[in-house]
Amino acid sequence: MVKFFSIVRITFPVLLGYIPLGIAFGILAVSANIPWYYALLMSIFIFAGSGQFLAVALFSSVASYLEIFIALFYLEGYLRQSVVYLLPLPRLHASQSS
Repeated sequence: MVKFFSIVRITFPVLLGYIPLGIAFGILAVSANIPWYYALLMSIFIFAGSGQFLAVALFSSVASYLEIFIALFYLEGYLRQSVVYLLPLPRLHASQSS
């Protein structure tokens, strides 16, 4: 139990950073006339926070569900893959300098 509270104490600043983003997303979703349950589902299932904002913009522009899916898949997949490709670079650089 002590370990749990130490983890909470360490990650609490991250939580404080997500609160304003959640409020901004909620305000944007309400102003775009998106139903509350769509906003809730986007908060649960969309991995990238920027994807939520993109989805609101696409819903507002009356994009089809397929277009929204493709855009979010590209956004989230591209970001994830770019991180995966960049991970070996520090090890590669370290092995070349020794």
